[in-house]
Amino acid sequence: KKKSRIKAYIAIDPGKQGGIACFFPRRKKEPLKVFRCPKTVEEMCAVVDCIVADAKCASDKIYLLVEHVHAFPSDGRSSVFTFGRNLGHWEGIISRHEIEVNTIAPRSWQSFYEVPKIPDKYDRKKWLKHKAIELFPEQKVTFAVCDALLLLHYAKENIKWVEQ
Repeated sequence: KKKSRIKAYIAIDPGKQGGIACFFPRRKKEPLKVFRCPKTVEEMCAVVDCIVADAKCASDKIYLLVEHVHAFPSDGRSSVFTFGRNLGHWEGIISRHEIEVNTIAPRSWQSFYEVPKIPDKYDRKKWLKHKAIELFPEQKVTFAVCDALLLLHYAKENIKWVEQ
């Protein structure tokens, strides 16, 4: 009999206005937890420490997916620098726990949901939020956490580790 090795899924939208979503498949009470992206590195560490402690499993039983973000030519230099630093902070914090960092490009996970081509950033974000509400009706979904929830759902649906 095959048994799933994944005891926790963690998804991170690493933007300053992003979020974190985690799911513990074997837990009956509060299997889903969602957080806004913390403002400081210390708070980022605290959130990851709490999630890992809450998972109550070895790091190789945690599947972690981070959106692989990049800058756009229209982005300002300082915002691009901040964006990159934030991603680096997440990678460093996660590496402390010896959790493998899996990345996915926005285009890849968004194609899973058949996100229509919406040129306006705000309208596209509204579409993503609505999709997250549809998939997680019991969860309070905000603009900050909707991408993390969709990344989490993507991971749960597409990543299945099994022991032979």
